[in-house]
Amino acid sequence: VYRTSSGNGIRLDGGNASAGTTISPYYDSLMVKIISHGRTFNDAVNKALRCLKETRIKGVKTNIGFIMNVLNHEDFRNGNCDTNFIGKTPELLTAGKKGDKELKLLKFLGEKVVNETKGVKPKFDVPRVPTGYNVPSNLSGTKQYLDQHGPEKLAKWVLEQKKLLLTDTTMRDAQQSLMATRVRTIDMEKIAPAVALHGKDLFSLEMWGGATFDSCLRYLDEDPWDRLRFIRSKVKNTKLQMLLRGQNILGYKHYSDDTVRAFVRKSVENGIDIIRIFDALNDPRNLKTAINATKKEGGHVQAAFSYTTGPVYTMEYYSEYAKRLEDMGADSICIKDMAGLLLPYTTYDLVKALKETVKVPIQLHTHYTAGLASMTLMKAVEAGVDVIDTAISPMSQGTSQPPTEAMVAALQGTEYDTGLDLAAF
Repeated sequence: VYRTSSGNGIRLDGGNASAGTTISPYYDSLMVKIISHGRTFNDAVNKALRCLKETRIKGVKTNIGFIMNVLNHEDFRNGNCDTNFIGKTPELLTAGKKGDKELKLLKFLGEKVVNETKGVKPKFDVPRVPTGYNVPSNLSGTKQYLDQHGPEKLAKWVLEQKKLLLTDTTMRDAQQSLMATRVRTIDMEKIAPAVALHGKDLFSLEMWGGATFDSCLRYLDEDPWDRLRFIRSKVKNTKLQMLLRGQNILGYKHYSDDTVRAFVRKSVENGIDIIRIFDALNDPRNLKTAINATKKEGGHVQAAFSYTTGPVYTMEYYSEYAKRLEDMGADSICIKDMAGLLLPYTTYDLVKALKETVKVPIQLHTHYTAGLASMTLMKAVEAGVDVIDTAISPMSQGTSQPPTEAMVAALQGTEYDTGLDLAAF
């Protein structure tokens, strides 16, 4: 273990030490030199002591205990030391044993959890949710329209709708934004029938991609493919949507073209209908393979651009990029405002510009991080956006999306009325 401290008034001149390093016992075995400064000598001494106490070095003997004895000694603090100080004060060489606070904490928690929990331990695997939702076998929704008519006719159908269409992000981006994607498949199991019944008129249900793979494999001990197949089996009438990081797929590095193609193929085979494809740098080269693969498999390509601000990011920039995505085969375009930077009137101008440039539907995805998202969506609606992303109210706002219920209620009785049953939510 090798962990140094730091802080105000502390400078560290470190050697090449790290966890696993072999420290020579011979000449100049210095691992790190601590230099402290303060308004007074005592301030500097106290800062040095604090830094030493917070330093953790295990597996090799150090002189930390000796230095702390020196710093704590009254003669040192009063400046009464000479060259024979250590010789006259042998107790400085007797260092007390330093406790391992981290190990003590782990032992305490283990004792509490394992040995002191008596009786039947509570079960947290069965979420408490309403029951009694019976989904008719012949229930039809937007999924059936896609299957019958294909992605291109679906895009035309969207453009013909005067009402506003909604994508629900509760099962993916909403819980990813608020809960680090820790909602388990078993938690989704009980609500799937209600989602199928009341979500049949949603444009789509975003429930896969993004960080779901990372979280399922690293933290939840789940198979993400099982999650996709399960939700597909329960929600048969609403289009399922995923987020794909272009050439990065769902990871954090570039993958080969054949890997991207295989992943897209398996995603569609297992139930995905719409793939929202983006690149963080808005480089179309990183979208090309995924777009072509999705088109080949019969999926709906929703190509997205990442919205940001700066001198080069003008309306012309986004319009030209959206046109390029359309030419590459996009069935719809998504404005991906992942940081919640869009301002309401900027959004109005952006949507207007895009609608004048491309002939495919425009969808807006934003976050409530800056507190502007609902106003941003309203101005987008007024400008003619076709679809917006929302989340059910308990999983909305904060760093998530605006609440579905609020948007449905706000547009009731207007020309943009979503037609969704507010009581169902």
